[in-house]
Amino acid sequence: MSKQPISFNVPPKLWEPFRRQTEGLSFSRASFLDDMIRAELPNLREDLAGLRLSTRAKRFIAGEVKRTGPVSVNIEVQPETADALREAEKEHNLVRSAFVSRLILFLRSSD
Repeated sequence: MSKQPISFNVPPKLWEPFRRQTEGLSFSRASFLDDMIRAELPNLREDLAGLRLSTRAKRFIAGEVKRTGPVSVNIEVQPETADALREAEKEHNLVRSAFVSRLILFLRSSD
């Protein structure tokens, strides 16, 4: 099955170290992020069950992401991942870039 492109913005201070860290690995960064997004979406949806960002909150979050001078990232993911991500965004009025940035932050954090 063919993959679907998704895009998101990440603050450069978060993306560049992640990019360097994953560059020397023996697997694709896109495949890794696909797996992580797919694994974390059920947890996100469970945590946000019945909750939805207001339009005002979504605009604020999107503005804060934009204020960082983000790096635009495009990756290809499995169609199921793209569909699940779009569904979660719609259901909870999420900012995709904020979700992926948070995921990358957690992946780079120490215990």
